[in-house]
Amino acid sequence: MKKLVFGLLSLAVIASPTFAGTEIYSGKEMKQVVPPPCPQWYADNEFNVGLWGTYVFHRKRVAR
Repeated sequence: MKKLVFGLLSLAVIASPTFAGTEIYSGKEMKQVVPPPCPQWYADNEFNVGLWGTYVFHRKRVAR
C-alpha cells in the first residue's frame, strides 16, 4: 500500500511541471483578438420601471 501511494505521489510530482507555465509563441502565431461590442438591443427605446410596495395585515381593528 505504501508503495502505491509513493508511486502515485512521485508520478504527480514528476508530471506537474509538464503542465505548468505559459506556452511560448513565436511572433507569427500570436493573434490579437478584439472582443465584440456589447449588444444594445433595446437601449434607445426602453423604459425602466421599478415598483416596490408592502402592506401589513393585522388582526386588531382600529377605530377611526
